[in-house]
Amino acid sequence: MLASRLRGLRAAVLGLASFVLLVLGYALVAGWNALFYDPRLFSGIGLLAGPVVGLASAWLREQGLRAALGTAVLAGIGVGEGLFGLSSLAETTSPVYWWIVLGLGLALLVGMLARRVRGSRAVLVALGGTALVAGAFQLAYAFLGSRGAA
Repeated sequence: MLASRLRGLRAAVLGLASFVLLVLGYALVAGWNALFYDPRLFSGIGLLAGPVVGLASAWLREQGLRAALGTAVLAGIGVGEGLFGLSSLAETTSPVYWWIVLGLGLALLVGMLARRVRGSRAVLVALGGTALVAGAFQLAYAFLGSRGAA
């Protein structure tokens, strides 16, 4: 979405389509490797999260509060995913991958604070929002895990 230069509704729709196609592609490749993966749960999540990610990506080109909100969503996802992987999946997946994901989330946060997020309110939104999204990620995975879905 960032490279596409789309804004608003178009960015949200592209985010939705990208997320769902990513999940379906993963299921297809898993099938080629004789692994079963049911894409329904994460395709459903993609219907909800995809537009948010698409819009957040578009807002990275903005300044101030919109840039802070886009940063919080995307950096929070990276930080949350990295922390979840390190705490729950490092035994089955290389921790190097999870450190890279965590590092990219933090690099996005730092880079946006240095370049586009201006003003104390916007900085607070970016920092607090990143922590909030990362924490929500942990809660969502805990919920899915308790249901046997993650």
